[in-house]
Amino acid sequence: AHNCLRGCYPAQCTNGKFCVTNCTMELENTLWTVYIVQLASALLFYLIIPISLAKWNVMKEFWKAQQQVDENGSNAESYTYLQVQSKCAEIANYEYQSWGGSSVEDFLELAV
Repeated sequence: AHNCLRGCYPAQCTNGKFCVTNCTMELENTLWTVYIVQLASALLFYLIIPISLAKWNVMKEFWKAQQQVDENGSNAESYTYLQVQSKCAEIANYEYQSWGGSSVEDFLELAV
C-alpha cells in the first residue's frame, strides 16, 4: 500500500494503479510558474531592455549627426557596425550588476 504525505491525497488515478496526489499537481504548477517568470524576466532584463537602450542611444547619435549635416550642408557620415558594437559594450557591458549580465549572475540562476 502507498501512503501519502500528511495533507496530500490522490487527485487523479489512472486504472486504479497510478495515482497523482494534489501535492504533486500543486508542485508542478508552482514550478511552471517559476519557470515562466524566470524566462520572462531573463528575456526582459538581459535582452529587451539592453537592446532597446543601445538602439535608442545609437539613434540619438545618428539624429545628432543628421542635424549637424543639415546645418553644415556636408555629406552624412554612415554609422558603422563597429560603432554600434562599441555603443552596445558601453551600454550593456558583460560585468556584474549591469544590463549585459555577468558570469556570476548567469551561474547563480542555475544554482538557485
